Amino acid sequence: VAEEERCKREASEEAERIAKEKHAAEAAKEAQEKAPENPPAKPTKPARSDANKKSLRHHVPYAAPLPGEVKGHMAMSRLEDVRKAFAMLDRHERKVLDRTQARDWLRCCGWVVHDRELDTFLDFDVSKAGGYKGTTLEKRAPGDQRATYDFKHLVLILEAARQRPNSSVTEFRGALQRLGRLSRTIKKQRIQEIITSNKDFSAIDVEQILQMAGLQGSSDVNIELMSQRVLERVCRPPTFLETYMSQAPEAVAQKGRPLR
Repeated sequence: VAEEERCKREASEEAERIAKEKHAAEAAKEAQEKAPENPPAKPTKPARSDANKKSLRHHVPYAAPLPGEVKGHMAMSRLEDVRKAFAMLDRHERKVLDRTQARDWLRCCGWVVHDRELDTFLDFDVSKAGGYKGTTLEKRAPGDQRATYDFKHLVLILEAARQRPNSSVTEFRGALQRLGRLSRTIKKQRIQEIITSNKDFSAIDVEQILQMAGLQGSSDVNIELMSQRVLERVCRPPTFLETYMSQAPEAVAQKGRPLR
C-alpha cells in the first residue's frame, strides 16, 4: 500500500511539472508573436576612459592666437598653465590682479601687442559670458587703474580676445628696423638700452632673452632673425632646464623674473 501511494504521488508531481512547462512555453510563444520582429536598438553612450575625459576637459586652448608668420602651435596653453601664471603674479595671494598685473597675465598667455590693445581687452564687458557672476565685474570707466580681475574674469576676457589678431613677425621686424635706423642689424647695446628702460628688466635679462633666441655672442644682432626667433620663443617658451643652462653664471646666482 505504501509503495502504491508513493507511485501515485510521484506521478502527480510529474504531471504538475509537465503542465507548468507547457504553460510557460505557450506564454513565451504568445509574447514572441506580439513583439515586433526587429525592435529598435537602445542607444548606448560610448565608453570614455579617464584619459579621454581628462583630454576633453583641457582641449580648449587658453592662449592668444599665434602671431602672424609664426608656424606651429602655442605651447603652455592648458588651463593649469594659465592658472599657474595667475598665481605667480598674485604675490600677495589676494585672488585678484590689478590692471598692470592683468596685462602681464595676458602677455603670459602669448599676447605681443601694445599696452593700449591689452587695455581694450581688459575693458571688455564679459558680465553675460558663460553665466559668470564674479565680484570683479563692476562697471568702471575704460582704463580705470583701480579695476581688479579674478581668474575666471580674466579667462573670459582671454576667450573674447581670441577673436582679435595677435601681432606678427613683420610688425615686430618693422619696429626693430625703426629702432635700428632702417638697418638690417641693431646694436646689442641699443637693445639693452631700450629694454632696461623698463625698470623690471636688467642687462642680465636682455642677455638671457638673446641666448634663448640663439642670438648671443655678437655686438650686432640680425633684425630678421631676432624678429622671427623671439616670437617663436614667445609661443614655445624654453623649459626650466633650458632657461637655467642658458643663463650666465652671474644670472644663475640671482633669481630673475620669468620672461614670458
